[in-house]
Amino acid sequence: MKTLAFLCLAFFLAAPFVSAQENYGTIHVITKVMPDGTKVTTKMDPDSHTAEEMTTDAADKMLRKTVYALGDNNVALSATFFDAKGTATYKATYTRDGAGHITEAAFNSMDGRYLGKRVFVYDGDKTKQVIDYDANGQQVAASQPAAPKGSSKKKR
Repeated sequence: MKTLAFLCLAFFLAAPFVSAQENYGTIHVITKVMPDGTKVTTKMDPDSHTAEEMTTDAADKMLRKTVYALGDNNVALSATFFDAKGTATYKATYTRDGAGHITEAAFNSMDGRYLGKRVFVYDGDKTKQVIDYDANGQQVAASQPAAPKGSSKKKR
């Protein structure tokens, strides 16, 4: 009886070390249905360090897809963008500040040509401004900061 008890105890203590299975990350899939009937499905795979976001129309035909390469804490490092036919069209590489905010997205064609960049300016945790630059470094667009709520006054 003591031998049987010892074998049972040894089995339970050794099981975690001799297990043939490994614990893998869980793949998370979220689908959002938009008011116009399109669906945005996001699939995060921590084991492959990727996230995929696909937009489909109401008939489930793909409109576009983005595949993100993820780093530590599943933070996007880069992205590849695909058209409705599944053809990769361009890539983005992200630069972050110490708080983890994306401060710059640099865009390149699939053959490596620099296309331009988007710069994000923050006020705390809120995006204050977004500025776009073309491949020559010329500013092409900048968003205006949002007006504070309640700042508009009615004229009488």
